[in-house]
Amino acid sequence: MTALIGDIGGTNARFALAEPHRPPVPIEPRSFKCAEHATIADAIRTYLAGLSGARPDRATLAVACPILGDMVIQNNGPWRFSIAALQAELGLQDLRIVNDFFAMSHGVASLTPDRLEPIGPVGPDSGTEGPWVALGPGTGLGAGVIVDPGPPARVLESEGGHLGFAPSDTAEIAIAEALVQSDDAPSWEHILCGPGLRRLYAILSEGREAPTPEDIIRRALAGSDATCRAVLDRFCSLLGAAAGDMALMVKARRVCLVGGIVQSILPYLKSSGFRGRFETRGRYGNVLDRVPTIAALGTDVGLIGAAALARE
Repeated sequence: MTALIGDIGGTNARFALAEPHRPPVPIEPRSFKCAEHATIADAIRTYLAGLSGARPDRATLAVACPILGDMVIQNNGPWRFSIAALQAELGLQDLRIVNDFFAMSHGVASLTPDRLEPIGPVGPDSGTEGPWVALGPGTGLGAGVIVDPGPPARVLESEGGHLGFAPSDTAEIAIAEALVQSDDAPSWEHILCGPGLRRLYAILSEGREAPTPEDIIRRALAGSDATCRAVLDRFCSLLGAAAGDMALMVKARRVCLVGGIVQSILPYLKSSGFRGRFETRGRYGNVLDRVPTIAALGTDVGLIGAAALARE
């Protein structure tokens, strides 16, 4: 039976259909702005209204927040809902809610080689065996651990984006001090996400009003704004540091970056300080110098993972 699948972040909600017993390919995908719909049920009904075929009676939805019980509350988004109430409201026979990076990690494990692009060197030991780390800056910073890429994949849920931010030079000490003044416990997520770009801009510009994350990236890539370029340089370096921390934590054989921000800055990321910060580990530098860092291409990886989970 066809299933509804969803990848629901803090800004965008993507829905599609998935067929059982077929490769995990999203069918009839559509994207919606979360802020334009009062509830997740409203967004789902809008998607279902546009379908030409039969309405699915089961769903697998990946939501950007910890899944701790019946009540689902987005950390960085507008929606909160009861799983049981949503299932009843939509008339679904079965509803499975998973963490977004649990699905994203399954999606990474399902990608074909043409959907993966190296960031830095990839040697003979290309990290095809697990564990892998999946990491994605978006509205927040998502992380997952692929214990075994399979098939079938074995994945651990993670809230690694909330690990503590560790500065490594005087500029980053100033960033940490500014975060301490505004946040209880500065984490990687405070700076490695869309809102984090604005935080970095405000700190590095000594309090000037920050442009939107999209404008910061656009101006940096165009070379038209020195502050935006400094922000993006620092962002890329810090992303490398965070990726290296998480790779060390699980002794990863591969790190895969995912999401829209990564897509938009990929050529810049390749020539940035990302890989240098990833490898710079003092006495442990040789641990990570052979670990590939790879970008997963496309913004449908979460839906692919949800489709893989729906097949179960």
